[in-house]
Amino acid sequence: MAEEKQRSGTGLPDWTSKDERKGLDHLAMQNACIQIYQSLLPGISNVTLRIRYYGFFAWLTLHYAVHVRNTNADVWRQFLRRAEALYALVTTRAHLNFRTSENQGVAGNTWAEGVLREERPEGRIEFHQSTDRGSAPQYLKQAFGVFGAAYGSQLQASGVLTTVDNHPIPVVSEAGKTLAAAFEASVGEVGLLFLAAAENGVVTLAELDHMRAMGPEHILKDGPERECYEALLFGHIHPDWDSAGSRSQTLRLILQVARANGLNVNEKDVRWALYAGCNVRGEELVYKKGSDSLHRYGWRVYQANDLLHVVYEALLKLSLDEASLYPAGLPLASLIAQVTARLQRSLAADWPAATWAELLDIVPLVANAASEQDALSERKLSDFLVASSSSEALAEDEFASHALLLLAVLHKRLDAELEDIGEKYPVLVQGGGTQTILTEFKFLRDAAHQPLKEMLLRLLKSRVIERHMWVALQKFRGRGEYTFLLESDDGRLRKRMMTLPTLTTPRLHSAIAFLEDIHLLGDSGPTEAGLALLEAT
Repeated sequence: MAEEKQRSGTGLPDWTSKDERKGLDHLAMQNACIQIYQSLLPGISNVTLRIRYYGFFAWLTLHYAVHVRNTNADVWRQFLRRAEALYALVTTRAHLNFRTSENQGVAGNTWAEGVLREERPEGRIEFHQSTDRGSAPQYLKQAFGVFGAAYGSQLQASGVLTTVDNHPIPVVSEAGKTLAAAFEASVGEVGLLFLAAAENGVVTLAELDHMRAMGPEHILKDGPERECYEALLFGHIHPDWDSAGSRSQTLRLILQVARANGLNVNEKDVRWALYAGCNVRGEELVYKKGSDSLHRYGWRVYQANDLLHVVYEALLKLSLDEASLYPAGLPLASLIAQVTARLQRSLAADWPAATWAELLDIVPLVANAASEQDALSERKLSDFLVASSSSEALAEDEFASHALLLLAVLHKRLDAELEDIGEKYPVLVQGGGTQTILTEFKFLRDAAHQPLKEMLLRLLKSRVIERHMWVALQKFRGRGEYTFLLESDDGRLRKRMMTLPTLTTPRLHSAIAFLEDIHLLGDSGPTEAGLALLEAT
């Protein structure tokens, strides 16, 4: 099955799930986060870095259908790979000549820079030697290049490309044809030069210079190509698609956060603003449309669930720190007892509590969960956990206290919303092995009046350590991946590897880059075109 799929036009193996983390998700808590952000921002991924690739691939696919007309996947693969490598050479040549960021986000730019730095008295590059089968070094190792690794699936999800039964090569949709025509009109005669060089697998330095206008930074502010990208991203092409509406609403939210902040934003700014519901000054975000407010709530739920999994990974890390002190290993009961003692000791001075309920009572909720100044904001607490190194954490009880305080703050802030969240986001309760804000805060509710020590012992044993061992066993049985961080031998656990708390990456970086590429977002926030879009929709 895998071989059959690898020979198809997308190059995406059908046995690879979207949420596969290759052993990095040691508690299997990221999947729910991933499913939520995929629904909130479809048609864009963490590896689709420049919007002009959408027009570029629509143009290439249409040219292939009209002029090459060959359904052999090997021919399609070579066509793609030569075009991608040439695109990397074009953009990297401009980067080296003009010290711009024109090759940023372009696949193969590292290879291209190495090629272009070589002495070439004749000014000629036979780049087919790095694209065709059996040649080396390859510009990219993926069989179908960045198209197969990143863009092909998103071009289909956004409606630019489609598939036809018994036809292994993707087909351009009507919307894709419009985009391809706009791209072709924008690049002009340079496009013909590009196609000829790609077909031959040979290009001169002078030709690369002449093709500079094809780069991702050269989308004209007032051209039809830019309008096509805007129509695609904001759902005007497929207004009846739920995915188009979801993508449009998230992009609107990014622009609204940037407008509220009065400057450009990064992924972290956006995810915290949408979780806390306020701008960088702590002022409440105001939405023009009620649907924007509802969509923003989805990002709040996503962020809360992501923060919970950071807490649990921090507790797993503390357990590994403790186990590392015993090279010969120690019994599970001893390990969780010692980690529990560390957790309780970390709270004793400032947050004395006999039960979880008492801790919730004495820990205050700050007004702005995204504050970078308030020590008890979710942002401040989680930043500490993610940034701390394992060696520092072993000597510092501060790491332990931050983990418990973040868990308490999350539980306290979201407890009244849990029933509503469960109705709106059933993915958080699906499956018997799920651990999410719904399952874990229910656990905390049920154990809230037990002695704190007993509650922590149960949490560490069943929700963290045994959970990790179970997840690692499933990965080993199902995929043959050995991801155990702790190994058991004669009833004693030994540390095998370390892990650190890590947030998921919810496509927002790519979405922001797309808005910048089509001149809707700039250094001071939304551009005039971006503001006009917010007011018009």
